[in-house]
Amino acid sequence: MFPAIKASKIRKEFRNPKGKGKIVALDDVSFEIQPGEIYGFLGANGAGKTTAIRVLTGLCIPDGGDVLLTGNQSNNTGSQTNIGYLPEEHYFYPHLKVDQFLTIMAGISDLKNSLGVAAEVERVTKLLSINELRTQKIGNLSKGQRQRVALAQVFLGQPDIVFLDEPSSGLDPLGSRLLGGILKEFKETGMTIFFSSHQLAEVELVSDRIGLIKEGKIILEGKTEDLISSKKVSSLEELFLAVYDQEETD
Repeated sequence: MFPAIKASKIRKEFRNPKGKGKIVALDDVSFEIQPGEIYGFLGANGAGKTTAIRVLTGLCIPDGGDVLLTGNQSNNTGSQTNIGYLPEEHYFYPHLKVDQFLTIMAGISDLKNSLGVAAEVERVTKLLSINELRTQKIGNLSKGQRQRVALAQVFLGQPDIVFLDEPSSGLDPLGSRLLGGILKEFKETGMTIFFSSHQLAEVELVSDRIGLIKEGKIILEGKTEDLISSKKVSSLEELFLAVYDQEETD
């Protein structure tokens, strides 16, 4: 069986906007994630998390290395069919109603049968507890409500692999708890979930493994509970701070 996600020595550089030279966003990043695994991708601001997700989804072409999703190149059209993606910054047409937006996105997700589209929209709105918002314009929703709509879009068509960049942004505690339950539920169906979040308590609750990135390099990776135990800390937050502090002093 192929890994769900395989990154091999990924390198990505950007032109330095402040002068000559380049900024290395990803420096030979490698990891494998198995089908049905929840992988938490952690790091400080600017560490390379969002760039990595954009490379993995095929939205950003790396300068070196390879990305395979279930054995296929991530930038091949065919390999994108069963992928869900939530960017950190998402944009909506504010005049569209929730129902209209999700119906359009369901159509893009290759759900061609109109009855199937309607049923799928109903499924994801119930899943995210936003069924009562379906007739409201997106521009009239709160930030947390818009985040739930964005998450509903991600799960249209029940993708095999989901990439989430700060999925809890704007969610209240009830929304965060709902999301955690959804992720665990979909893991049981075999869905692979790769997500980046600053909510470390949430990551600790749902992740099977984590990868910690700093300045474009993976500096720690392993099973979440094993890493917490080996570092003799009581939480993922303590682990994160201890590893980053150690890196600063080395």
